[in-house]
Amino acid sequence: DADEYVHIIDKFAASVGLKDRVDVSGLGEILFQRYVETSDVVSASMITCNLHKLASVRMWYFTPSIRYLVQVHEIAMKKFCAELHDAGWEGQANRFAIYPSSESIAGNVGSRRCAEFEFIKGKVSLLKSIVEEPCSARSPEQRLEGFKIRHNALTLLAVWAIDLSVGMRSIEHPYFHASEYDEISFMGSFADKDSGKGKKIRPFCLNESAVAISKTHDAYLYQLSMITRSGLPPSTRALPCYFVEIAGDRLISVSVSPKTIKDNFGEIFQFDPNWGRRFIKTMAIEAGLPAIYTDEYCGHYYRGEQRWHTFSSFDPAPYFEQMSKFIEAQLKALGFKPLSVDLSILKNLEPAR
Repeated sequence: DADEYVHIIDKFAASVGLKDRVDVSGLGEILFQRYVETSDVVSASMITCNLHKLASVRMWYFTPSIRYLVQVHEIAMKKFCAELHDAGWEGQANRFAIYPSSESIAGNVGSRRCAEFEFIKGKVSLLKSIVEEPCSARSPEQRLEGFKIRHNALTLLAVWAIDLSVGMRSIEHPYFHASEYDEISFMGSFADKDSGKGKKIRPFCLNESAVAISKTHDAYLYQLSMITRSGLPPSTRALPCYFVEIAGDRLISVSVSPKTIKDNFGEIFQFDPNWGRRFIKTMAIEAGLPAIYTDEYCGHYYRGEQRWHTFSSFDPAPYFEQMSKFIEAQLKALGFKPLSVDLSILKNLEPAR
């Protein structure tokens, strides 16, 4: 509560002998900055009840745990109290701390749109089990349906691996054709959600796991296209990956979009299309990665702070190195791996009469 926060800060100012020298607002600004330096602007805003303009936007992409915010508070207060001590202010600074009761430490604050790690891990495991399940169907109709279910699950896994790696912000899920990123550096660029004259282009660097998954999926689509009766295309720039639907006795390709994902998987996964960026940003900040890196991952700029401007001091090399390693570790921990559907389901498939 904001009133309680003011009361506590006022009490703290008195305990360290600053009450007559700085008001609650001024002291609050100092503490706010210490929280920003320790974590990021969203954490600082949540701890201090400061409705910061920048945080009001970015908090939709960061769902910190209460336990994490307590840790941010502890680190920032130790630093601030040390500064007071160095400046000659003794008081009771070293004994000042605000800790929630043990019952209130569990849980998260902020956006409820952020999926938890174990939930995503469970969905990845479910999708993999669908892809790898043997097909015992005999009739053409059953085999087509069996292939559709497995192919669509495989496609979603490939799309998720890329989504998590680049911080998808567009209205369509990016899955890159092999020609859209360099095969040595794994770097490329894609258009962000804004369209027309103001369209934003963002660089990306895929990690090794995402590239392995992508290459395996591309090879799978090529093999699928070689089966004459499938009538399905290989990966192209216009259609790098796709879901399939059954039309009569044949399969047709369907582009991947938030709508088609919901149509196929809405019953088992109800998070918004942007779930991956919320997930990675929350995990990365709590793992100690710099907030400027997670902001760049999400494509968040503020008042001209474009990271790739000619006169920017932002260094992309350590950014890509740290984020790629972190995201690759998350992909492996979640259970992502290169997969293909057994195409024998379709071989020698006679059209249904």
